[in-house]
Amino acid sequence: MIRRALAAFLLLALAGCHAADKDAAGAPAPGATSAAQNVSQALGITPKPTKTVAVSAMAPFSVHPNRDLHDMVAGCPGLSATSRPRGSNCHGIFPEQCGADRAAAFQGQKVDSTLKEQIAAIEPPEGVRYIGIGEAYTQDLRKGRLNILTGPDKLIVEVDCF
Repeated sequence: MIRRALAAFLLLALAGCHAADKDAAGAPAPGATSAAQNVSQALGITPKPTKTVAVSAMAPFSVHPNRDLHDMVAGCPGLSATSRPRGSNCHGIFPEQCGADRAAAFQGQKVDSTLKEQIAAIEPPEGVRYIGIGEAYTQDLRKGRLNILTGPDKLIVEVDCF
């Protein structure tokens, strides 16, 4: 944590030091390095390459292409998965696969017919299921099904794909 704070400080401090590394038009001079590169080199940090993808080019309900699917974390107790990709739920399903990333905006709101229409407009590939806390439900796993979990007061407490 201290290392990252130091890197951020140095990055800001060195940002203005590279005006000479630009040509008259403001473009980087050949062979010039950025302040971020200098700080990373000084601290021995190897930055991960990033991939920028336009969201509009993605197919609906597909896994975001900038996710690191090889970065695994522990699974959840009582479930068969021993490890899963970071950012996925206990079943290894990402929120964008059923629209839970979009439905999260409705958390804390009371479920009524208008809200159900708004949630249905997300059009998850395998539908929407409303589950009250403590209610029985089938445990058939469907990565494209949006599950809306509600409390006793019909407020949405959680959204998830399963």
